[in-house]
Amino acid sequence: MAEFKEGLGAGGLPNGLIDLLEELFTQVLDGRNSQVANVVEEVLGRPARDFGDYARDTAANGTWRV
Repeated sequence: MAEFKEGLGAGGLPNGLIDLLEELFTQVLDGRNSQVANVVEEVLGRPARDFGDYARDTAANGTWRV
């Protein structure tokens, strides 16, 4: 994290933003998000899908075309 913060500072990011990113990444990567939840299935009534599968299917059916 120290090396990451040093790089951000060298890149000109303000200290407040560096502190915010440190807090964000510390919480995201500390293990609290390592368990899979079944909330998608509870809400939608079907199992969750792999995001890669979703993205391929959605791109193939033209949903994202403008």
